[in-house]
Amino acid sequence: MSSPKCAYPPLPIADTTDGSPRKLGVEVVFNGLPESAASRAWARETSGSAQRDGSAWVCDTPKFGACRFYLDTKYRDDLDQMGNDAVYGAARMVVPVELVSDPFDPRHLPAFDAALGALRKAGAEGTEASVVHGFGVHLNVEIPRITGDHVARVACAFALLEPLLRDEIGLDLSRRILPFVDPYPRALVSALADRDGLEIEALAELVLEHTTSRNHGLDLLPIFAECAPRAVKQFVDPDTKITARPAYHYRLPESRIDREGWGIAQDWRLWCMIEIVAGHDDVLSALKTGWRAWADGPHLTRESWVTSARDILKAHDISSEGS
Repeated sequence: MSSPKCAYPPLPIADTTDGSPRKLGVEVVFNGLPESAASRAWARETSGSAQRDGSAWVCDTPKFGACRFYLDTKYRDDLDQMGNDAVYGAARMVVPVELVSDPFDPRHLPAFDAALGALRKAGAEGTEASVVHGFGVHLNVEIPRITGDHVARVACAFALLEPLLRDEIGLDLSRRILPFVDPYPRALVSALADRDGLEIEALAELVLEHTTSRNHGLDLLPIFAECAPRAVKQFVDPDTKITARPAYHYRLPESRIDREGWGIAQDWRLWCMIEIVAGHDDVLSALKTGWRAWADGPHLTRESWVTSARDILKAHDISSEGS
């Protein structure tokens, strides 16, 4: 069975139903470097061109399309309303910067990581620079087909593997305590493990009955807003900001941009592992069976399930390690 044993493995399902390659959008949060300087450093590394566009800086690149640099979206609307250079100058002391790419072909990920290295050399800082930094990395992975069964299998694979994923990335203790990316509720994991063949509307209702938060490692609300808007309207607060799009919103809690050699490679391998598991009935079935035995048994600890899940993957020759 194939597993992601290379630095940048291909997606298990490479194309969408219309035959076009699936795209990937990346978001990286950092500070220590203003938007203008970040955009220019990005342009130098990517053979792009940087220019100011309102309150943001945009770098047009040959491989990644338009890459936007702006102050973190949680604060940007308020800053835009106050809107002057003095306010923005003060905000840059405390508000992080977001890099948001256009969707691009994942085969360009090595070049993307090289450009992240250029930001580090220019002074960008990540999570490890401060205990209070909640800087994340988001991957927006285009879904290959809009069906409830496919999305449900990926959601179930993620839910069953999430403790292992958190262990793999070595989530810092401070990030475990602070509310940056909450694990799926255990009841939702069990519900996903017990249900098969869900249509997209039924899947949305199942998930949203257990959580309507976007603050999870796999945020499904963009897909539900795109494909099951009625369920979103029924369960989700109308003030919740959701951009509808047919993409998995995979949210990693730590941007380590200031660490030498850091990039998207590990996060990408973990995502590909999730899709590999979702695509193989025997592996997903073994994880479901193992989860039920663990959930119904004594001495429930996260570590014991991490060990069990890793043993199941090993038995099926699946690994998150690069070769």
